[in-house]
Amino acid sequence: DTIVLDLEDSVKDKIVGRDKVNAFLSATKNEPERRQTEVLVRINPVSSDESWQEDIESGFEGADGFMIPKVETKQELIMLDELLSEMEGKMVFNKNIPPKVLLPIATETPTAVLNIADIAKGPRVCAITWGCEDLSAELGSYDTREEDSGKYLHVFRHCQNMCL
Repeated sequence: DTIVLDLEDSVKDKIVGRDKVNAFLSATKNEPERRQTEVLVRINPVSSDESWQEDIESGFEGADGFMIPKVETKQELIMLDELLSEMEGKMVFNKNIPPKVLLPIATETPTAVLNIADIAKGPRVCAITWGCEDLSAELGSYDTREEDSGKYLHVFRHCQNMCL
């Protein structure tokens, strides 16, 4: 099981959101069930001007990794890997903590879809996931599903299949 703590664009007050993430991670870190549940923090896009580095700092000590929205290139993941390696290197008090994983949402922009195989090979990537809402907005589409059947439109089914 995985719990995702969201700090991305739906969180209006970033300071309160980061404080709540930090408090949750601190309160649950020694719970027996915690060892059986992966916790990821969904940060703001690396390409945005949002303070995604502060998102990482707020979840670094207790999260198992980070969900990365709107990833477009493997280079973004390499940059995150370098930052996390630096942060992990400073944790001299506990060298037994496993490296943080990255879960990119690899279909939120047209560029990402074209780079999906490369993104999947990025450092620390434990899997890739998909979503069609942001891509739909980028493409100017009003719908994501066929009206009569409810199936995803072909372009979105293609993106979903690319993540298998």
